[in-house]
Amino acid sequence: MKKRLCTIVALNVMTLSSAPASADGKTFPGAFCDANQAATSAGSPYGFAGTGGGRPPDQTIFGGLFNTANVQNLFSCPIVRDITKGQPDGINFARVHVLNRSRVTCTLFSRTKTSPTAMPTTVEFASDSTTEIGDQQLDYPALDSGLRGYYHFGCDIPPPNPSQGGVSGIWFYDVSEKD
Repeated sequence: MKKRLCTIVALNVMTLSSAPASADGKTFPGAFCDANQAATSAGSPYGFAGTGGGRPPDQTIFGGLFNTANVQNLFSCPIVRDITKGQPDGINFARVHVLNRSRVTCTLFSRTKTSPTAMPTTVEFASDSTTEIGDQQLDYPALDSGLRGYYHFGCDIPPPNPSQGGVSGIWFYDVSEKD
């Protein structure tokens, strides 16, 4: 009986580990994002923090991140790249789930470093936006990656809009990498 139990456990472990590698989906909470308060108002093309007014963004107990500042805010959201076999890999699809009270725009970037000291260059990017009020989903197509590259979202999040129910922000985002 002891031998039979070990065999069943071993088969179950083998079944779990043989899941198709192409199903490399990941979900990240909005709280993973970094808020560069008023970066878009300051005109920074690199997403560095500007000088904005108001409160810093609020995280919720649900893991979202919302703009409570009285100015537009740029949220930079990292994506863990764990498939790095080289070309051609990249992203199969990506989605950002937002709570919108005005207009939210997010851009998905695939970037690469050409040398250890050089600024990263953009390999590809795709943008989507919504003016629909409430919980919305932004969708992105497949993107290629660069050697030694990385991915991230940059999202312009508007200030609170009391006439439309309050704050805007990111609940979570999904990414699936190519295998």
